[in-house]
Amino acid sequence: AGCSTVKKSVLRSIGYNCTNLTYLKLSYCSQVNNTVVRSILQGCHNLRQLYLDGCHRVSDNGFDLQHSPFQLLFGCMSLETLSVSDCTQITGQLIASLRKLSRNLKELNLSGCKSLLNFHLADILTSGSDLETLNLSRLPQINDDTMTSIPNDFAQDRLRHLNMSNCQSELTSFSKLRTFSNLRSLHLQNCLGLTDSDLETIVSKCSLITALGLSNCEMLGNLALEVIGAYLNDLEWLDLSWCSGISSGGIWSLNSLPSLREILLVWCIDLTDKIFEPMLNMIRYGSLRLVNLNGCIRITENGLKRLEGQMGHGKAEVKHELLERRNR
Repeated sequence: AGCSTVKKSVLRSIGYNCTNLTYLKLSYCSQVNNTVVRSILQGCHNLRQLYLDGCHRVSDNGFDLQHSPFQLLFGCMSLETLSVSDCTQITGQLIASLRKLSRNLKELNLSGCKSLLNFHLADILTSGSDLETLNLSRLPQINDDTMTSIPNDFAQDRLRHLNMSNCQSELTSFSKLRTFSNLRSLHLQNCLGLTDSDLETIVSKCSLITALGLSNCEMLGNLALEVIGAYLNDLEWLDLSWCSGISSGGIWSLNSLPSLREILLVWCIDLTDKIFEPMLNMIRYGSLRLVNLNGCIRITENGLKRLEGQMGHGKAEVKHELLERRNR
């Protein structure tokens, strides 16, 4: 990765000299272009994982058979993981190419691909592919038209991990995500239009989620905590940082989650020492092992001391700048 001094001729020779290669990471190599990508895919018949993040000279043509008329792109056939985040020339046409060639693709990272066309995004979400992990974060072009293109009766049960964090603030059609009923992780950080009602619609159908990222979803309140506690019995990791609408009393709703191990509440400014009672209950009788309260300005040092005394040494880790300052 970041191999800015390697000549293109050397990179093009990878496909000829390393035919049994299974893993290749060329992220942020400025000299990687479509010719290099095609030569690798032509020669590496067993390639499983390919990382081209930040390779700004790579476009959809690197994966297009029309630009490789005399040799098959064998690497596409075996590819299981493709990461092209921040490849600003990618428009999404490569999805059609991969669908023709690849039967094994399980993980696709398109994060930050600013040139992705909306109809390709809709195609990715509604295709009957075998994708298990899909990263569509930092894509401001995802809008309500993208989401409403998902039919109401559509069901996709293969996708396990979906990241749509940092989408545009105008997006409101989150309820369509309920169609991905077998999700294990869902990241919607900085999705400012997400409401309590949207979240209930999603998790009532996606009840197998074990990791949920909701930081800076400013419209969420205590009702979101009730919804999470009611539906996500397998939840292990929860990020509610910068969700200013939640209060200490709402944390009681999470006591019903037996598997919750880690909760992030960074800069939840309405939280007070009253949070410690439900939190102590989760530590004593549940699985809670890490709570991050950094930036929770109404938490007091006396409250933290009482919590430490009651929960016992080594039972769980509580993070707060008052504790860090005291332990220096």
